[in-house]
This record gives sequence, C-alpha cells and structure tokens, in this order.
Amino acid sequence: ARPGGLIAGAQWTYDLRPIIGVTGVVSSSVSIFGTKVYFGDSQGRVYALDGSTGALLFAKPVELGADAGAIVGRPTVKSDAVYVVTSNGRVAKIAAVGAPGAGTVLWNVAALPGGPAPNATAAVQTDATGKLFVFVPDAGGRIHKLDAQTGAEVKVSQDLTPGMEIVTSPSVGLLGLEAPFNFDLWVGAGRNIYRLNADDLTTRGTEFPIPVSDELISPPFVTPLLTREGADRGVVFASKDGKVYVLSATTGRFIGNSPYDAKAPVTGATFVTVDANGLPNTVYVPAQDGSVHAVDLKTVQGAPLVTGLQGNLNQALIVGAKIATDVSYVYAPAAVDNNTVLHVVSVGDPTKRYSVIIPGKPSAPAMYVPAMYRTSRDPEISRAATSDEGFVVITTDTGAVVAIPLQ
Repeated sequence: ARPGGLIAGAQWTYDLRPIIGVTGVVSSSVSIFGTKVYFGDSQGRVYALDGSTGALLFAKPVELGADAGAIVGRPTVKSDAVYVVTSNGRVAKIAAVGAPGAGTVLWNVAALPGGPAPNATAAVQTDATGKLFVFVPDAGGRIHKLDAQTGAEVKVSQDLTPGMEIVTSPSVGLLGLEAPFNFDLWVGAGRNIYRLNADDLTTRGTEFPIPVSDELISPPFVTPLLTREGADRGVVFASKDGKVYVLSATTGRFIGNSPYDAKAPVTGATFVTVDANGLPNTVYVPAQDGSVHAVDLKTVQGAPLVTGLQGNLNQALIVGAKIATDVSYVYAPAAVDNNTVLHVVSVGDPTKRYSVIIPGKPSAPAMYVPAMYRTSRDPEISRAATSDEGFVVITTDTGAVVAIPLQ
C-alpha cells in the first residue's frame, strides 16, 4: 500500500499488478466489514486489506486453486468467515481477519456445475434454529442452498428463468423483527419477482411470481420500513427499462406509486439512506444515462438528483456522510474509455460535485461508516470507529484498489 498522492483525493492505494501480472485483473467488487476490506482477483485469490492504511492483513493472498477461476460478485462476510463465488462454479469459505486461522480455506466446493450467475454473490443467513446457510444463484436460473459449516448442498430450487439466466443474486428478507428469525429469499429472475421459502426454496405466497415490465438486472435491496400499518420491510427491485419497484414484505404488494421510472436501464445496485431518526427514507438509483435519482421509499415518488454525469453508471452507488456532519454525498462510479470516474455529488446541493479518476474500469464500491461500528464487541473495530472519519473503497480491473475519504 502507499499514500494516495498519485490519485487526487485518495487516502491510500494498493497496486496488485506485481501479484496478478499484466494478464490478471481485480475481478470482484469489494466488501467492507469493520475496517477490513475484502476482494478477489481473476486468478482465484482473495485479499484482505486494512481499510485505514491499505496494509495487507492476510499473511498472503488466499489461493483457491488453479481450477477456481475468477472471484466474482462481492465477498460476503458473516460470523467470522468470508464466502466467495468463482467463475468456474466453486463456492469457498475462508476464515476472516481476527478469526482463528485467518486466511485459511475452511472449505472449497464445486457447488455450481454449470457455473454461477453473472456477478453471483452469496447470501448467508442463520435460520430460526441457529444454523447458518449459504444461498448462491447458478447460470441455469436456480438457487443453491449450502450448509455453511461443511459446504454440502442442502437444496436446489426449480429453474426460475427457463431459457434465461438469473443476472442478480438473492437477498435475505427476515420474517418478523425479533429472534428467532425466519426468513425468505427475494430474487429477481428474468421478468419476475420471486419470494422463496428459505427452508425448501419453494415459492412462498400465491401472488408470486409477480411479473414486471422488463428484465430485473439490479440486485434486490431489503430494508426495514415503518408504515402507518406498523413495522414492515421494503424490497427494492430495478429493471432494464428503468423501472424501480418497492414491495411490502408483509403483504407482497407494491408500495406507493411503484414503479418509479428512471427512464434508463438500472444495472447497478440501489442504495437506501436513513433519516435523522435512523429510519430508512430514500432510495438512490444509478441509471445508465448518467443520472442519479432520489426516490421516497414510502411513496415511491422521486426525481433526478443529478443528470449528465460522464460515463455509464452501470455499477452500484453508495451514499454516506462522515462523522459530525449531516452532509451526505453520492459516490457513483462510471467507466469512461479505460478509466474509472468516481463521481462524488452532494445530496443537499448537487451542484457541489467533483470526480476522482482511477486507471481501469470500475467495480462496485463499498463504504465504511464509523458510527455503524462504535458499539462493536471487537475492541479493534470499536477503537477505529472513534478515530476514523470513514472512507469509500473501489477496485478497478487494472489492479488498483483505492480508498477515498468520506466528504
């Protein structure tokens, strides 16, 4: 790692080219847990960096083997382990930083014989009995349920997209707000919204699948939601024709004026922010025409926050504010020629904006917000949360890993 002086505005950078060579690329997006940054490359290696300094935390990059293929999607961190999916259909569990044997491959299984769905990311959740499971989509339109302890397959769903691929990963939606938790999986499959019973992967509810106007290409986002009827969860989907849908997890019906029309394809993941009381209130939507939209979560009414941003906004965006300020910024990456342009736009005054240019095409960014970790049981994480102001990390296919301080 080195200071970010070669990239204007960077807190630090990490260059993987000495490891991956001229033919390798950073193939996954990043995930952040505490101040730990996880990602993978095209040669089946998984990395962990210190988000404050950019220092490598695993003794060496974790190797999944010559037949693994590229790490795809995002790593998922859950219960002291990191779960990754590879382009050759393998799913692996790795001991996370701070866990016994950090960087050890705990299991590595050929779980997806036909390969994974594009950008497949594992959903990992504990069921009502306390048992942990892993859910991964394959290229044939099915969801695989694995035992998180062993990697053994437990169930496989029916083909949800006959003749097509699932191009998003499932999201977990809890049923009820108190333990023990039962949960469903929400899946955008082709032109249908599915709600799957996580126990046996069958469709839950006679109203499902719900047809929509075009292919669902943005991963679903599940968020708590407070309505006049009480506590609920909203499930956000977005489609190739620019429609943004919000469903009630309780009723299975669309909320407010769904769908909102962004008028351009929405590929990247949406992001939900909270109000001063900690209640989710706004969905931010990246559209491929260079616009970012702000949509009210309850009414599903909105408008463009900003238009005309350079490049194709086909990755996830994130929204955040640093400590001791209520001024939030949108961080939206775009590919422009062979570079990444990370657009940073003030939510309160979209005329206040700047860009960070990074060599290579972008992945989806991730964000560390210290306030989320101040009460962590991990003393190292809680200490960092009192001193750091937060940062955004993004990777590019040339091997650049870059941390940008929150504005």
